[in-house]
Amino acid sequence: MTAAEASTLEFVVLGVPVSANTKNSKNKQAWIGIVKDAARARIPESERLEHADVTATIVWFHTDDDVADTDNIAKCILDGAQGVAFGDDRQIAQVLVRRTPLGGVVLRSPPPVVAQAIEADQDFVYVRVTNEAIDHGELP
Repeated sequence: MTAAEASTLEFVVLGVPVSANTKNSKNKQAWIGIVKDAARARIPESERLEHADVTATIVWFHTDDDVADTDNIAKCILDGAQGVAFGDDRQIAQVLVRRTPLGGVVLRSPPPVVAQAIEADQDFVYVRVTNEAIDHGELP
């Protein structure tokens, strides 16, 4: 794959992410649906990344100190992005998940979708999926 063939898709989901470990399956399914709707609003079906390894970056911007386990939020977000940003979760070769406090952080050159979400002053999740080639000879 050449650099010209690489694609990057991104979207924002407003709200507090739901953990994959929640015992409330209705909340989990609702959150997955919210993620899917947010992805569909930004990503045309024709741009879905098919048949290639993808890297997913998930950044949860939070307003509260009482935060969920960062590792447990990725599953529901990726389930919501599946079928919209990428075809199948077996394509996911790499995931970066981070939580960032919304207050006091000044982002340098945020993507427009993030800059707009910051103005809402509520929790949100930024999701970026790319099929840029991964150099497996280097650690991220």
